[in-house]
Formats: sequence, C-alpha cells, structure tokens
Amino acid sequence: MEAGGFSLFSKTITIISFKNDIYVENFMNFFKLPNIKSIHGLMLRRFELLMSAKLFDEVIERLENLSISFCNYHYTLNPFEFGASSSAIFPNLKTLKMTTESKTRLNFVGIEFPVLEKLSLVGSFTEFTIDSYSFKKIKSIELDTNDGTNVFQQLVKNSNLKFIEHVKLSKINFNTFIRNGHKYKHLKTLKIGEFTEISNIDELAGHKIILKSLECLEIQDCGNLDLLKLFKIPNIKKMELLRATTHYDNEFCFHHQYYPKLEDLMIQMSYHSSHPPFKIELPTLKTLYINKKFLNDFRHLNEVNMWDLSGKFDRYGRRLTV
Repeated sequence: MEAGGFSLFSKTITIISFKNDIYVENFMNFFKLPNIKSIHGLMLRRFELLMSAKLFDEVIERLENLSISFCNYHYTLNPFEFGASSSAIFPNLKTLKMTTESKTRLNFVGIEFPVLEKLSLVGSFTEFTIDSYSFKKIKSIELDTNDGTNVFQQLVKNSNLKFIEHVKLSKINFNTFIRNGHKYKHLKTLKIGEFTEISNIDELAGHKIILKSLECLEIQDCGNLDLLKLFKIPNIKKMELLRATTHYDNEFCFHHQYYPKLEDLMIQMSYHSSHPPFKIELPTLKTLYINKKFLNDFRHLNEVNMWDLSGKFDRYGRRLTV
C-alpha cells in the first residue's frame, strides 16, 4: 500500500493506492492514472463536479467500482441533488455506493448503468427518481435508509426484476412490500432490518408473498412470528429471526410442510417465558441458534448442532441477549 499527496488547482488529492483505487477529497479534476478501475470514498457536493472533471471521459470508460460520499460542508438546509439534467453512461460500472449525512435528492434520469450489478445507498434520501434505462441488470440492492419504501418501489417499478437476486433493506413499509410480493420471485437473499406499518396479519392473508427462489431470509427486528405465515418460501435453507415475539395464546411451529429444506435457523426470542413459544418439526435442520434458556427444550432434535447466541451481534453491532 502506497500513499501520497498532490496539489491540483489548489485542491488536495490523496492517493491511497497506486494500483486500482484512489481516494479523492475536494477535487475539481482527475489526473491521469493508468488502468484505474475503482474509486472509493469520492467526496462531492455536486455530481456535476464529477461530470465536468478533467479526463472524466477516459476514466468513465473503464470504471467498475464507484463510491461517492455527499458531504454538507456548509450545513445548509437545502437537500443535495444528484443528477438533475445530467446525462452520462457508465458502460462498465458494476458497483455503485452513495452515502450522505444530509437530505439528498437522487435523480438518475438520463444516467445509464447498463451492467451495474450492485447498488448501495446509505443515509437520508428525500427523493429518488430513475427511468427504465437507469439500471437494466441490477442483481443486488442495499438500502440503509430511514425508510427505503419509496426508493425500493422505484427500483421495482423500473428495473428488470428477473436479475434482482439479493435485497437488503434497513426499513420498509410492510404493506407496500407484501402487495408487490409477486414481483420478487427471483430473489435468493432477503435481509430486512425492520418492517414498518404492519396491518392486521389476518387481513393480509390473501396477499401471501411467494418466493420460490429464496434461500436466505434475515429479519433483524422480526416481531410477531406469525409474520412468517405470509411468506411462501419452499426452498428456504437459512433463517435468522432476531427480537421475535408471539402472542401469549399462540404457539408457532416451524414445520417441514412449510420449510421442507430449512437447514440453519437462528432465532432470538424477546420473551420472558421459561419455555419457548414455538415448536420445531424440521427433519432437514442441521444447525440451531437459540436463547440459552431454551436449549434444553430442543435436546430431542437428533443430529442437530445447537448453540446459544453467545458471540452473535445484530446489524448495529450490539451483542445479542443469550
């Protein structure tokens, strides 16, 4: 790893690596760096700075990875805008990550990412606009936002869903999510931080989500386990359900009729009972992580490796209650 500093038009450019990656602060112009494929930590106030940068046309042709951080140096109340009448094609870009600490408007209309595979958005995005040409072959979506409902809806509406295999959302409106469930049939991995605005589960029974390709489901703030009754996931192999609950008069059952291929189950109950409020009838189960006080209740499961939650953490880095 080599590092160095350069002065260009009174702006500082810090090089973290001379190989394929560069880190740029307060820049106005690129300088020529042979065979650059990745730019990480690019700090911008306006996307136009990138578009007007010297040698941008040469860089954009071979760029495969781009990470942009929008920083509000002046602490203005006005949201940042990405795009907004800009026009460009990133012909080889495969991963795009955008991070903001302030309100940001993202407008991808007119900007094309024909081979982009992974989009990651972190922060607060007040608006998100794309068209059917923005992301044609996106496979992975990660939205770490206060509410990713609008962003996810736009992606679902305008992207080619047959390519989307991996989705990670910190928060999503459950009613919106389930009513679009028929569109997620190619998903292999679904990771949810928290579902918001959940209506009466019995009322949503007619809107069951059918995810025949799904192999991994993670819900960080699961809540009522009855939520799983709305998912038809016959090929699920791994489930991670944290901070789960049940109604006191209801016993949930992980049954092979509904999860015939489930091999790994991690479940943390937010429950004060001395006995687990659920049953496990899964002949395919190989590994079980569960609250320590419930371990003895499942010793009858032969050939299942059982562990408590020691050393396990949630998405915020908090140690799980064992």
